[in-house]
Amino acid sequence: QSLSTVLPMDGGLSCINSEYSVDTAGNSNYKWGITALKRYEGTEVDGKTILTMAVAYDQIDDSIYKAMLKFNRTNPEYRIEVKDYSGYSVAGDAFAGASVLNTEIISGKAPDVFITDGMDSSVYADRGILEDLWPYIDADKELGGREALVEPVFNAMQHRSGALYEITPTFQIYYIVGNSDVVGDGSDWTFDKFKSALASMPDGCAAISGTSRLNMLYHGARFRLYDFVDWEKGTCSFDTQEFEDYLTFIRDYFPAEIDWSQPLYKEEKVISGETLLYSGAMFNLDGFQTISSLYKGKESFVGWPGAKNSRCHFGLGSRIAMSSASEHKEAVWEFMRLVLTEEIQLEDGGLQSYFHTNKKVFDAMLDDRCTPEYDSTGKEIPKSAIYIDGTRIEFYAMTPEQRSEFLSLIENTTSSDCGDDGSIFEIVTEEANAFFDGKQDAKKAAEAVQSRVTIYMNEKK
Repeated sequence: QSLSTVLPMDGGLSCINSEYSVDTAGNSNYKWGITALKRYEGTEVDGKTILTMAVAYDQIDDSIYKAMLKFNRTNPEYRIEVKDYSGYSVAGDAFAGASVLNTEIISGKAPDVFITDGMDSSVYADRGILEDLWPYIDADKELGGREALVEPVFNAMQHRSGALYEITPTFQIYYIVGNSDVVGDGSDWTFDKFKSALASMPDGCAAISGTSRLNMLYHGARFRLYDFVDWEKGTCSFDTQEFEDYLTFIRDYFPAEIDWSQPLYKEEKVISGETLLYSGAMFNLDGFQTISSLYKGKESFVGWPGAKNSRCHFGLGSRIAMSSASEHKEAVWEFMRLVLTEEIQLEDGGLQSYFHTNKKVFDAMLDDRCTPEYDSTGKEIPKSAIYIDGTRIEFYAMTPEQRSEFLSLIENTTSSDCGDDGSIFEIVTEEANAFFDGKQDAKKAAEAVQSRVTIYMNEKK
């Protein structure tokens, strides 16, 4: 990823490489170097013990990639070797590599560490294939333990047993937000309150613009779907009026297909009052300030109607997990911990590119956005800007109130992509589509989901 030029040389390749990073003061740093690559027979390699990292896709997150490079350069005893399964993927089946890796892991051929992107890691957790990482984090004095991390993110990643089986360098925030004058403060946000709020809007107002039923089914899964599953008891509650309302809400308020002939700019729809709610993923503070600007400080993060848990949901960057069968767990952790360090995360695109999980990096990002800057005339300089319908919207330093609201959003988000069971979502999608297409009513769909998910959960016991 850092190579800019590759030239042939006797017995190998000569490579010009560059690295870019941003320090805590926001200063950009560029480093250039020359790397000589030579081919060796396997018996001539450095003699280090190999730790295998399995990858199901041909992309490796930048933080994980740089952590691997540092580990291989500096560790005197061990070296990470990537086992790439992406070659199994073919046109029309991007998950084939993940399927092959999944089969090997379940059959007892787990690597030392693996990237879990696109894989149902809950299956591994339930079968004892993954190592609990909390003890490693708590014992890591150099890292700083849990206090060194944006802890709400990792708490939301915990398995129902309380164990932490995966870590990630970055996160985002999925949200559903509205104007507090219309939707209230989000407390007890029910379907009835949603209907009342929508009725108060002008005729033709959309619930959420530019969103189809399938989009909302997927979006709703993040907020609501797993409220109907009790993993501790091994039971589910889909055959309820509550779940029927969940399906009916999606059918009644969202189109079967997006009308691509119509403008889909959701921001403009908020400004014009043509949409009740605004949904999406917040990747950085530009996203938060966009929402604050659209609603002129009257934003209310309401979440999904009837959701029992948090109003927002953590989407996670690339995740890595340790195999409980690895014979070199301490060495594996020496690699994994690098992904969480300030040094590695600062190199990952700078302070404002993503939300990072190292607390120092996260705090530096927030401090930078909350600190005003001025030009030579004393005029405040914008921190960032976006364009909405051709109009430039400038973002200045966040106010103390905005900072407090944002931190409260983080603290009160308790769900994440970890533990989402793809098989349950597939079952719900199949039966929901039959309901949307008029092939069965909501009650029959709910009963079918209940029956199929019950069988599936019993098989997992």
